[in-house]
Amino acid sequence: MPKKSAAQQAREKLKLDRIRLAMTPLVGLPEFEKFMGLIADLKDEAVANSVSFETCASERNSLVSKGEVLAYLNIIQVYQGEVENQEALARAAQEEQHPVQ
Repeated sequence: MPKKSAAQQAREKLKLDRIRLAMTPLVGLPEFEKFMGLIADLKDEAVANSVSFETCASERNSLVSKGEVLAYLNIIQVYQGEVENQEALARAAQEEQHPVQ
């Protein structure tokens, strides 16, 4: 697989940054947590579909399927990163309020 050019990497980073900015205020909302559970389920279904005989029989369908899986994985990756960031901020705030002596 050829390496991605700097321009391609920059476009991908910009795309993920845009997802992150839109997602940040939603993380922690119960409805959004349910939505992310659905995204995880859809990703699992897309992975199963991507290795089916029917999908693999067509190069076009195989590439489309891989793109679908990648899209779900990108969203999940950004979500998990935001959850970790918010947990780290909460821990830092807690430690600031109650310093360990």
